[in-house]
Amino acid sequence: MKTSLKNFTKVLLGVAVLGGAAMTQSFTQKPKADKKLAGVHRFYNKTGIPSTNPADFIYQDEENLLCQENQEKDCSAEWNLGTSNPVVGQAPPSTATIVPNSAEKGEYQEPMN
Repeated sequence: MKTSLKNFTKVLLGVAVLGGAAMTQSFTQKPKADKKLAGVHRFYNKTGIPSTNPADFIYQDEENLLCQENQEKDCSAEWNLGTSNPVVGQAPPSTATIVPNSAEKGEYQEPMN
């Protein structure tokens, strides 16, 4: 009887551990399916002039559309950050590379906070 009680206790403990692991994983923050942390991200061109200089660009939340229609200016471009993460309000890191042919026409409008 003691052996079956020990086995039952071990099984119960195993189920509790697995259940706890599943519960904590379901509450961890994950990026949305269409968002990624590192890799390629769209940065907004503050000058409107075609540029490959990271200092001319700024990252904003990718859920906002901040380009007003204007075929005369470049509004945004994609930058490959490699393993770096984008930071809202900052330029791409110096190690980032611009993605060829990713520029979008328009005029950047700063978000209103």
